[in-house]
Amino acid sequence: MPEWLKNLYNTIDKMDAFAFADYISPDGEFIFGNFPAVVGRENIANYVDNFFKSIKAIKHTPKNCVIENGKVISWGTVTYTRHNDTQLSVKFCNLFIMDGDLIKTYDVYVDTSQLYM
Repeated sequence: MPEWLKNLYNTIDKMDAFAFADYISPDGEFIFGNFPAVVGRENIANYVDNFFKSIKAIKHTPKNCVIENGKVISWGTVTYTRHNDTQLSVKFCNLFIMDGDLIKTYDVYVDTSQLYM
């Protein structure tokens, strides 16, 4: 797994939405599950910051990735800690369409339907 991808997951796990957004191109888009796409780095940072406020912690355990022709597919397990200290661990798969060293499209496939139960 490339170092930038490890660093990306570490940044997310630190719940720093604005450092996370630095990985996204200025006009990039972020799609989280079945929610509508969020476009633009600042909008993405605010969206992700609000999500981070809804949980106590997050921890990614990436398993593997495939990189080909400007596309990256990464998968593993993510564990969310709720504010009441209960946890939900689910599989995730992320698809990145790259724009040089930045992410143009960040598409998250994850089932968070039990997160707020």
